[in-house]
Amino acid sequence: MPVETAKKAIDDASAHTDVLRIQHVEIGENGDAFINRNALDVLRYAKAHIPNVTIGCYTNLQNLSEDNIDAIVGEGLLDCLGLNIDGASNLTFAAVKKIDLRHVNHKLPLLLIAREKYASKLKLIVNVLTLRDYIKATTLALGRLPLKLENPSLIGLDDDFEQIREGVQRFLRPGDALGRPAPFLWAERPGVDTSILDYSKYSCSQLERVLAEAFIAPDGSWYACCYDSNNRLVVGNILEQALEEIARGERRRRLLEMLLQKKFGEIGAPCNTVNCCQGVDLP
Repeated sequence: MPVETAKKAIDDASAHTDVLRIQHVEIGENGDAFINRNALDVLRYAKAHIPNVTIGCYTNLQNLSEDNIDAIVGEGLLDCLGLNIDGASNLTFAAVKKIDLRHVNHKLPLLLIAREKYASKLKLIVNVLTLRDYIKATTLALGRLPLKLENPSLIGLDDDFEQIREGVQRFLRPGDALGRPAPFLWAERPGVDTSILDYSKYSCSQLERVLAEAFIAPDGSWYACCYDSNNRLVVGNILEQALEEIARGERRRRLLEMLLQKKFGEIGAPCNTVNCCQGVDLP
């Protein structure tokens, strides 16, 4: 996202009208915000212009440099930093994240050292979705293996959550979080036959977020939610309208109405595969 687009979103959010009461800003959504070389500029602008909100970010640590870590922690640019550690070994981590575990092994300790150095209140949120859990979820909910499982020999691997927990827990302090969320299957959408889905059985799992949050794409589009990773359901663009105007607009009102009425097939992608938006409770 260009810095000027981010600044427009932040400026609109700072208005705090009867419609906009911003409490939290998340920098980045479906990916790593630090791919953007201007991420620190965006964080500094947000801290300066919306000082009374909390600011968070998720990262896979791959693009988070040592200098960025020092700036983020030393300048207090984030209130919380989230990351997924989905495997205890290079084999299981790479099978899920498609990157090397060394980024975590090298940079997580640097974050912890920086927190102590600056007496930072930065909260770490670590989520774990193991390969074994994801395979179980797709098998249980969809009756098949994950579409992107490239190596069938990984099917028989033991779950490594306990190894991950033991490796991470000792580094965390009170206020940090280590969670094992239910798997969601949005990556399995291409394999769903929408012609046989009974939409009456489903509700929008993200409805509260769609009602309460604004998701802004790099081109300024306000899209439905984080599961709309290709930004197909756009209700407006902040480069053309103010956030408040979009929030009150007919396109957003209509989308919310259709979600509440469970017209997922009529909405189209990605909502026409609403079954993939449901968290899978594992036995």
